[in-house]
Amino acid sequence: ARDALSAWWREARGCEPVWSTVERVNSAARGGQRSVNSSADVVQPSVHKAKSEEAEVAQDGQRLPDVLTDVPFERQLERLQGHAHESEYIRRFLAGPHLAEMQSVDALRALFNMRNFAKEITEAYGAAMQVEALLSQMRWRGIGEEGRGVCILDVCSGKGLTAVLLSFLFPHASIVLLDANGAMGLAHVAALPALTFHQFDIFSPTALQEMAELALGEGGEAHACIAVGTHLCGSLSPRLIDLAIRVEAIHGLVLCPCCIKGTLGGQVTKAARHRKVDPYALLVSTLANLVTANLEGSAGLLGSSGVGGASLGEQGEGRQGDEPLPVAVVVDEEVISPRRSFIVVAKPRSRHKLILETKPL
Repeated sequence: ARDALSAWWREARGCEPVWSTVERVNSAARGGQRSVNSSADVVQPSVHKAKSEEAEVAQDGQRLPDVLTDVPFERQLERLQGHAHESEYIRRFLAGPHLAEMQSVDALRALFNMRNFAKEITEAYGAAMQVEALLSQMRWRGIGEEGRGVCILDVCSGKGLTAVLLSFLFPHASIVLLDANGAMGLAHVAALPALTFHQFDIFSPTALQEMAELALGEGGEAHACIAVGTHLCGSLSPRLIDLAIRVEAIHGLVLCPCCIKGTLGGQVTKAARHRKVDPYALLVSTLANLVTANLEGSAGLLGSSGVGGASLGEQGEGRQGDEPLPVAVVVDEEVISPRRSFIVVAKPRSRHKLILETKPL
């Protein structure tokens, strides 16, 4: 298989492919299989990772294996420009300063090797716009310019393109990538002072305590914390909802659910078929209602309906006057993916104290 791919690459690109040589067997691509023991030291040729991701494509229909990486930057840029008509976010990226910043640093330029970079950058912008909307509602927390005093947790980050974009928009924020895969290349994280990486198993018994500590920021100095989950598959979305609501130091959540998997996915698919509605829309609505049910009322809210978004129907008996609801669903048409809905959560100013438990969801 490698010989065939190499031959195709030479003919199509006119250069030799560069192959990654080792990966952890339990490497956790977002939405793929996650090992509770995410720090295992066993290594195998990266073909195992490629096969895992190929299986993921069959279920998700979105993600392709990032096997061949030696693509000339000019070709990568040309490929991105070919999608400019599809999204304002791509046009903004091509015309703005962030492209030059990424092009000037080898480690950042390597992120363009994502086969679905155009889709990924629009998802990153979509999430960033919702983070910006939430932060605009949190000025009472003493947040400074360009994200000063803010901690952003990019949960199940993968390579962290969303985190990279957020670091450009909020250079004084503390941005932490959380992912179970500690073996992936992270040179781009070291290249940006606002970024740090924390190896994190979202289903670990210690996940709640870890997120509680990280949400306080470096030295416990964060005035506000927002958790972000982009393109989260299957049970990752409800698990992040559970953690984000239970950690008192997390003040907001931006979540873009992805594919429908597992028990919840099966139930949603069946219900959608019965109601003759779109399964993904029903999944998003179900997750949003899950958030609302767990917020224990909506009095005294930070609140935001999100950028271009519409809040959910009237929920929560504690709501007073014109106070905005804590949960909004935003369908972002500039994200070039059929899974483009963001659940935006602004937690009340006074939340119940953090419940520290070691039992996972």
